[in-house]
Amino acid sequence: MKIAILILLVLNQTIAQKTKLDTLNMFQGHWVFKSAINPYYSKNEIKEEIKKTKFGKIHIFPNRFYGNIYQNEYENYKIKPDSIKTEFGNDFYNIEYENIEKNSFLKEGIIHQSYTGVYYDYTIIPVPYYSFTFLEKQKMLMVFWDYTKIFLEKDKSEYLFCKVDSLNLNKNINEASLNQILKGEEVEVLERKNGWVKVRYWGKALLVGWVNEDKLSKKPMSKNYWEIYKNNVIEERIKLDRTIVYDKNYRPTKMYLIKGDIVEIIKESGSWLNIKYYGKKTIEGWIKKSDVE
Repeated sequence: MKIAILILLVLNQTIAQKTKLDTLNMFQGHWVFKSAINPYYSKNEIKEEIKKTKFGKIHIFPNRFYGNIYQNEYENYKIKPDSIKTEFGNDFYNIEYENIEKNSFLKEGIIHQSYTGVYYDYTIIPVPYYSFTFLEKQKMLMVFWDYTKIFLEKDKSEYLFCKVDSLNLNKNINEASLNQILKGEEVEVLERKNGWVKVRYWGKALLVGWVNEDKLSKKPMSKNYWEIYKNNVIEERIKLDRTIVYDKNYRPTKMYLIKGDIVEIIKESGSWLNIKYYGKKTIEGWIKKSDVE
């Protein structure tokens, strides 16, 4: 089944003059789970659905979005502006929902209101959601996942910014790790202790660690801190069913990638690509140029 992702968000009547990037900038930010409905499920079934998504978050940037609202699994997708189509309407209820669904919205206190849409081709961004919907008056984001509607609100968690060139995310206050964040990147504050902060980094990989609070700032490092996520990163998609990852001496390892995986290109050498893959586990190594689209 071909699925298109639909992001509906608030815009005014000047949308015709807005660029696609302007549109994306208008709904960027952090969103956190609020509630969920599914008019076709029993109360127990919808409780199970909520268990899968409760405490989930999604973070929307101009060129990428991250999140864990799909069964709390961490996901990371690149947005390609050339794949975007926009539309808007004055009445959310005029979207083709059956009466039984509209009644469910009413029971949840969802009212008639305007919206604006951004569509993505599923073949470019293969996310498991049918759509996102921004409700203008109530300032909520609705994620359409199968027949379940997941509502999110603006995240009120504290977020800080790295103000040094690079910063290690320690496993604990006294134990270092190799995980790093870079200047300008944003982290979510989880806990404070003796001048240290436990943070969560919602980036290309989901990371948690401790950092010295002196190395963090409440203010972005630039007027448009979202630019940190647009640092000329080159990415390619694996086109083979199975691609072997090789070590630095071009010897095959036990690691492999599968069709559709998106890899970051670190450098090229002849017919080889040095890559990183950010999944449940970060994979680094070399693959053949012919293995990507």
